[in-house]
Amino acid sequence: MLPAPSSPNAGAPPERELERLMALRRYHILDTPPESAFDRITALAARLLRTPVAIVGFVDAERVWFKSHYGLAIDQVERAPGLCGSAVMSDGPYVVTDARNDPRTRDNPMVMQEDGVGFYAGVPLRTEDGFVLGTLCVLDYAPRQIDGEGLATLQALADLVVDQLELRVAARQVDALSRELLAVNERLRQQATHDDLTGLWNRRRVLEHLDQQLALARRQERCLAVLLIDLDRFKAVNDRHGHAAGDRALIEVARRLRAVCRAGEAVGRLGGEEFLAVFFGCNREQAVRAAERLRRTVADVAVELGDAGPTVALSISGGLALDDGTSAVETILRRADAALYRAKALGRNRIELDASLELAERT
Repeated sequence: MLPAPSSPNAGAPPERELERLMALRRYHILDTPPESAFDRITALAARLLRTPVAIVGFVDAERVWFKSHYGLAIDQVERAPGLCGSAVMSDGPYVVTDARNDPRTRDNPMVMQEDGVGFYAGVPLRTEDGFVLGTLCVLDYAPRQIDGEGLATLQALADLVVDQLELRVAARQVDALSRELLAVNERLRQQATHDDLTGLWNRRRVLEHLDQQLALARRQERCLAVLLIDLDRFKAVNDRHGHAAGDRALIEVARRLRAVCRAGEAVGRLGGEEFLAVFFGCNREQAVRAAERLRRTVADVAVELGDAGPTVALSISGGLALDDGTSAVETILRRADAALYRAKALGRNRIELDASLELAERT
């Protein structure tokens, strides 16, 4: 038994057309490249229903865009009443057995053209929430009939199209979750290894780096130096201008230290106003030059401690110690700390060397 003809006023826009178009956008299907999953469905539809053309079409505001178009060279047409533009507004199958003589379709451009459409049968691509995004349709150039079994076959294939759409949505959701998970993991890694305020390596990470570099230097019989850095008169900045200004000072110092670090050099924040720089492969003279480079980059420029706040001149003091080939990390850091203490005592804004450097230099 043939289905009843669709209503003659099927071309009238439905009340929920705007919602339907929004639903179509959510699937991100328009203007996407061809996909074999959809092409297999249209090829199967044409073969099973013995038609020269089968289309997966999505009805946009002013066009019908073809995701897959078996037997047809074009990939979109103007949205016009009669074919897909009307089928998308039907509750069920939309069939035109003789398009040239049917009042619903005879003025449609695809029907009026030479060798135009003579037969059309389409079923809705209906989402789980009830929106019809488009149709799976078969076309012939001559009038013909379609029975209930043929429409059932077409609907089963249309359901496969909708399944593919939902799979694409699920795949995008999985991809979004994967990217979100990667971002969360990166934030956790950043929090575990970096100082929240300055963005430099935190105490744990910079000391871990020192351990690794020290072991590598000894295996390769290379030099390694450490520079313990302290921001001069930081307590006075905090006391006079407030902790927010102190934070700005720390951030600016960290930015400058990081900006002038070269290959083989690394810097981290130990805590408070104290930083640690590690120089890999540096002999004594090279380590001194590197330390002075860091000192100068802070001392050369005044820092604004607020948008309209005071400007202060900052400086750092540093204690430099070189690996002697046998000492533990703690011992090297103690020697650097002793040198830093001397730098503070001698007036600040200077680098002092570990007294044992002369005994330990290695090239």
